Amino acid sequence: MQISVLLCTLSSVAAVAPVAPSFLRTEGTNLQASALLQDGGVIPEFLPLAGSVKCIVMLLFVYFFFYSGVYFGKMVLDFMQTPRSAFMEILQRGTKDVSLAPQLCVLFLACRLRAMFMKTEPTEWTQTSMMIAASCVCAQACFTVLMPCVSGEYKFGAESLAGVDPSRTGIAAAVEGIRKLVQVTLYVFSMWVVVDIIGMEAPGGAAAPAVAPSVQCTIILTCAYFIMFIAWDGCKIVAAFTASNLDGENGLLTSSMKKVSDIVSVGVETMGMAPMLCVLFIATRLRAMAMGHNGPQPWAQDAMFYTTAAMITTASLAVAGPLVFGGKLRKGLVEGDVTFDMDNWYVGVIFSVVRYLALFGTYVGLIVVIASTFMIEPEAGHRKLAMSTAMQTTLILTDVYFTCFAGVWLSVTFKQFFTGDSGSFAKYVDQALLMFDQAKATTGFIPMTVLLFMAARIRAIRVVGSDEAAPQNWAQYMMWAATLGLTLSAVMAFFQPALDYIEGNTTCAMINNILRTLALLSVHAGAVSIVVAIFLITPENSGNLGLADPFKAISTGVQDVAR
Repeated sequence: MQISVLLCTLSSVAAVAPVAPSFLRTEGTNLQASALLQDGGVIPEFLPLAGSVKCIVMLLFVYFFFYSGVYFGKMVLDFMQTPRSAFMEILQRGTKDVSLAPQLCVLFLACRLRAMFMKTEPTEWTQTSMMIAASCVCAQACFTVLMPCVSGEYKFGAESLAGVDPSRTGIAAAVEGIRKLVQVTLYVFSMWVVVDIIGMEAPGGAAAPAVAPSVQCTIILTCAYFIMFIAWDGCKIVAAFTASNLDGENGLLTSSMKKVSDIVSVGVETMGMAPMLCVLFIATRLRAMAMGHNGPQPWAQDAMFYTTAAMITTASLAVAGPLVFGGKLRKGLVEGDVTFDMDNWYVGVIFSVVRYLALFGTYVGLIVVIASTFMIEPEAGHRKLAMSTAMQTTLILTDVYFTCFAGVWLSVTFKQFFTGDSGSFAKYVDQALLMFDQAKATTGFIPMTVLLFMAARIRAIRVVGSDEAAPQNWAQYMMWAATLGLTLSAVMAFFQPALDYIEGNTTCAMINNILRTLALLSVHAGAVSIVVAIFLITPENSGNLGLADPFKAISTGVQDVAR
């Protein structure tokens, strides 16, 4: 928890650091620096951070604050053998609110990438919109912590949150009203960024090129994610304010809204994979631009659209099934363990086939896009560049992320169609489901981590003024350290339920927890180091585009220090 507080403090420092005479006129300064470099001019010692990068840094620390709190809080509760905690519920609510941060950040990166391609800059108002939207997410997180205390839901020492205290309904409604205004502000200014991406003007009055498929898909997934999140949040509010009276009409309304909220939450969880897809799309386009192309291969761009459509279809069916077709949603052991019982057998069969085809199509499109990054060839007159460290680590963490989700999906599918809810074999399937879910919980840190990697890479390009630019070599080593920490943490989390399942195996379980904690601390250290590198990078200290053997380089560096 102390680490989380430290990270939150650093985020505030990063957000308000006086790095430029004007808080928002930073992107234009970077563009002028790139022109100076190309003309043989002198680069200033420090270039102010772009508004998009500032937003990513700020949201990174807020995001890590809640996810780290939940991660370490669960370990404390397990050690104290306490099943639940009201404060943990507050932190878990916070993770839901800050889950918007990755999608928002990737939208900012998409805006930055389109501006780079058009050799222009987002408007000053657009950069202001980014800062306001990012600040709204931070304010939402603060309201999440404040609201249970104001409404009387939180009682010190209680194991769970209660309903809103009837005597505090008025003040709770006022606070919630302010929170809703902040949330509306978030959506309005986020949509302004979308408008600027679409209507961005080329310099010199030239015709603006069409919006790239990767950016189009990012916009579509952002809008779909926000729509799903708004619906879910609205249901939660109605359920919370009617929970104090469970009799009569209020009780019926509470029961209905809670049911709808549970159903829509499945759609929100499904759309939670969208930020990682968008990061992959943006990274793929950045690699293509570095080799002289306007974008990746045509078939890779088609795969982006297919993947986007499949993702939205999967999320929509998860909500439409129980609400429209009269089905019943049954939750199992974990969040992803969801099955649907349809009133009409034929509708149920069609629904299941379409839903699983859509989910399968998402993974097929994902694999195609990843393959394109290895198969792309440079444009005539350009040489083939080594794959950047940011790109390599993004691909690895994308594989880890979607492998965990696929494991949960396959376990749930096998359980629903082949084993049922009882039987000895079903217990093994449940155990596998718990193992994949534990690993998936660790992957919550991945989206913001890879966004930080890509922000560092784009920052290096802007500072140095070359497509071959990369962050400092030590920063790239820290990228690998964070990637290794996340991967090992997911692997060890995967085996944790199996160790807990064996009676009397407390020693191995404790060692596994300690190793997971150390691995996660390396992720935090890597993230903080990369943020520092973003501030400190100059043309002189920028690193190599790709590290040929990062693990050998790290071991050699350690040996040199030892000597």
